[in-house]
Amino acid sequence: GHHIHVPDIVHPCLADPTLIQSPDSIPYSITVQLEMELKQWTEYISATVEREEIRLQEAPTTITDPLDEISFWRRRLHSLSTLYEQLNTPNARRMIRVLEKYESSLLSGFNYQFSELEKRYVEAKDNVKYLSTLEKSLEPMYLGNPQAIIDSLPSLMNNIKMMHTIARYYNTTERMTTLFRKITSKMIANC
Repeated sequence: GHHIHVPDIVHPCLADPTLIQSPDSIPYSITVQLEMELKQWTEYISATVEREEIRLQEAPTTITDPLDEISFWRRRLHSLSTLYEQLNTPNARRMIRVLEKYESSLLSGFNYQFSELEKRYVEAKDNVKYLSTLEKSLEPMYLGNPQAIIDSLPSLMNNIKMMHTIARYYNTTERMTTLFRKITSKMIANC
């Protein structure tokens, strides 16, 4: 997984940022160190988001199988959630609160990148949740005979219909059409 560095600074302002009265009450050496970390976090988030966007753009041409589609979203979720969860640890949140009290000029860039990460994380989580419901009804496409595939279709269609109705991100015409294309190709290949 991906790991960000959260500095181990022992100082009262980090223990409880609510005690900080003014930006001047934070030692300069601490703000310098925290800002250096925040700058690295921002660059790291940006690089992660960029890498994941490239993978997402390439996905329609490289993923032709419905189970690979599910795997793609699981990998994306893992990549994004590792970083997202680290940035939400108590130490990381405290560090950000200290920099908010300091009124750091680097926060706007960090907040923008963090919100981009969060959007993609929430989308990946939602997509994995709904795509995972298809797995059981996709099994016959891989293992079954034509009759087993036919028998699995009502369940599969039900799950897809539910996904189209409820999923917040995967329910676009483009994504649903692509998913149907992948499922149909798999059915044809197996029959």
